[in-house]
Amino acid sequence: MPLLRSFTNSDEQAWGPSGENTTNPSSSSPLFLVASAHDPTAALFAWLGRLFLGVSFFAFGFQEFRYSGYVPDLGLVPYGAHAHRFLGWIAGTILLLGAGSILTGRFPRYLMYVLGPAFLLGAVSRFFFHVPELFTSTPYRTVFFELIACCAGSWMIAALFSSQSDDPLAQKLGAVGYWLFAIATIIYGIGHFAATAFVASVIPRWIPSHVLFTYFTGAALIAAGLAMVARVWIRPAAALLGLMFFLWVVLLHAQRILHAVHDADEWNSGFVCLTMSGCALLVAALAGRLRRPSDVAKERPAAQQLN
Repeated sequence: MPLLRSFTNSDEQAWGPSGENTTNPSSSSPLFLVASAHDPTAALFAWLGRLFLGVSFFAFGFQEFRYSGYVPDLGLVPYGAHAHRFLGWIAGTILLLGAGSILTGRFPRYLMYVLGPAFLLGAVSRFFFHVPELFTSTPYRTVFFELIACCAGSWMIAALFSSQSDDPLAQKLGAVGYWLFAIATIIYGIGHFAATAFVASVIPRWIPSHVLFTYFTGAALIAAGLAMVARVWIRPAAALLGLMFFLWVVLLHAQRILHAVHDADEWNSGFVCLTMSGCALLVAALAGRLRRPSDVAKERPAAQQLN
């Protein structure tokens, strides 16, 4: 039983007066996902998620060219790799083409077979010789799961572009992306408790009780991740998570970028946060297509009767 339900199911499509299907899930105009007319909220979340990821991936691609692959924080090329500049140009090209695919809605298979695996390969290659640090170092663990989340976002967008009948692999990868992002969200929350002093140090001065605020946001991240894992209140949890990440972009990262315009690390961190907001909104968009345990329980007796 697939975890992701297709937008082409009869109860999720808009039908014309004569009974013909008036939507075409395989086509999409720039920055707009053709989804169910009965669920405009999902279409809005998908639109925003695609916009945030497309803009962020474009920025990551530009940085790969600008810094010849030596990108701080979220970069695809390991620092010690040979032919670093050449690999940086390849990574930049992949990211720029991926951003174009996301923003225009064209070539969704590129997201499945190239962009998503590129982020996955980047995570593995950068941390292959640092596996112990993934368990002991919060910065290493955070960057690793940021790359994993980017892979997850790419696959979730590919699932939104396709239907179960057109491309079942995209639907399966979209489900994998959903679970990967849920796990990453919990890891981010744990990081707030493991590195409280650092997180509190970057919170703007006008926000009171920095340590308490750090604990609150860490608990919110863990709660949102657990809601995704349990498949309860998925849309409100993911929507609020996306809003929280976006507020961090506006209230925290934008201010830091303005005070250090030439600092590549600040720009990269800001777009990473925008990417996480986009991934959360994509989860909110997919929420209506996720099978909950109660759905499976209801379908099981019907399946037994057929047998």
